[in-house]
Amino acid sequence: MAIEIPEEPIRSETVRLYGSATDWNDAESPVRALLYGQMMQRVVGVTDHYLSDMFHDAEWITEYINGPTTFYWMVRQWGTNIGESARIQVNVGPGDGAVLYRVHLKAKGGEWFVTFHTLMEWPRKTPTPYTFLDVSTCMITNAEMNTIESAPTTVMTFDEGAWVNVKPAAMIDDEEQEDAEWADFPNLRAVLKYAREHGARYVMLDADGLDRIPGLPTFTW
Repeated sequence: MAIEIPEEPIRSETVRLYGSATDWNDAESPVRALLYGQMMQRVVGVTDHYLSDMFHDAEWITEYINGPTTFYWMVRQWGTNIGESARIQVNVGPGDGAVLYRVHLKAKGGEWFVTFHTLMEWPRKTPTPYTFLDVSTCMITNAEMNTIESAPTTVMTFDEGAWVNVKPAAMIDDEEQEDAEWADFPNLRAVLKYAREHGARYVMLDADGLDRIPGLPTFTW
């Protein structure tokens, strides 16, 4: 079933764009530019990918904005849609965080105004926080640190330590296999287990990190 676009807005915001231009030939360049600027302000914080869609929106404005008019415009995490494309996207699937506007451009006494009518909004889900645990390198042995890039997880080393990915518990389904894979890294495995139990997605091993974890040994290099 097709989704109906409501006529009544959730809210509306009117902005004065330009003044003292009763003739469109005098107003078109500044009005188009200032309209585009207002649209850009509404993209920030919503569109994370394909900001290049705004280039196509600018082309659309140049072609179709030739005086007072009304059009639909949608801002999404994955780009924007303008004109009829915005109406279609409502039913295609706008995605989390999208906003559908009815944009109304009008002139009054030589002044130009734009009103953004918010017609529909789709809630944006809060992303899972990528927390990490900063742990001292003394929590693992020198031998483990020297060969850490061969540990059975994703590792990125730097001058004074390493970033180590914490595998989610849901991905561990064979304890015997885990025991075999981690045989050379028992202390690193214990640190990652502690991090997992405390909601961390990564462990950063460096000299200035946490040097005591309850129940785990420390090592002097």
